[in-house]
Amino acid sequence: MKKLLSSRFSRLGAMAAVAGVLALGVWTPAQAESVRLGADYWKLESTVSFPGTTPGDQFIAGAAATVRGSVSILPNLVTELQYATAPGLAGQQDNQKFSVDSSQLLVNASYLVLNQGALKVGPSVGYLTADNGFIWGSGASAVKYNVRSSGLLVGGRAIVTLTPGLTVQAQALYGPRVTVKDDSGKTPPEYTSTYVDLQGAVSYAIWSGINLEAGYRQMMQTAKKDSAELWAQRSGGLFAGVRIEF
Repeated sequence: MKKLLSSRFSRLGAMAAVAGVLALGVWTPAQAESVRLGADYWKLESTVSFPGTTPGDQFIAGAAATVRGSVSILPNLVTELQYATAPGLAGQQDNQKFSVDSSQLLVNASYLVLNQGALKVGPSVGYLTADNGFIWGSGASAVKYNVRSSGLLVGGRAIVTLTPGLTVQAQALYGPRVTVKDDSGKTPPEYTSTYVDLQGAVSYAIWSGINLEAGYRQMMQTAKKDSAELWAQRSGGLFAGVRIEF
């Protein structure tokens, strides 16, 4: 019981800390260095593998829409909210087809300890929530279940200005203990996983305050119960969109 309460308070504390930093940026626009809003089209492909030879790998593909908002507070503190939704992803396992309604929210904050003109580097902390709703079959006989992940992520961010108007950004986040809640009935109802999120993008200013952006995002998650691996998922793809800065 003490372990359960400690885990819950830890998660709530992490969420409160990140949300507090984000709220500070949202509610102090007059003091913000910059505010950026944007939207992306993300071509997503995913493979889920299981230990042993059966069942076979799951292959999932489709498109996701991502909206982003970020605020630079003072010269060194950047907060960001990123929401992606991908309804109706097409999946296949062996000779069976299924669909997945997927969504993900990532809130993170970065403190740029190195801010030397063209180069900015610093640590990041964030909180992830993700929901994947699986649908096998159709009609009254369809089998539906959800796999939800949530947890604290830590890592770093780097921003490099190559020339005026041309910027490269990269971010790496790692979650050593991301909780998974799974109501498929094929696994324990709750277990933990490790999670890696890698993102890189190039941004080009086409007009004052308007930027085109393109990049790649890769996510890797390995789920375990005690020491036994349950599944490993690798997802990623190219994205492109527009950013408005003011």
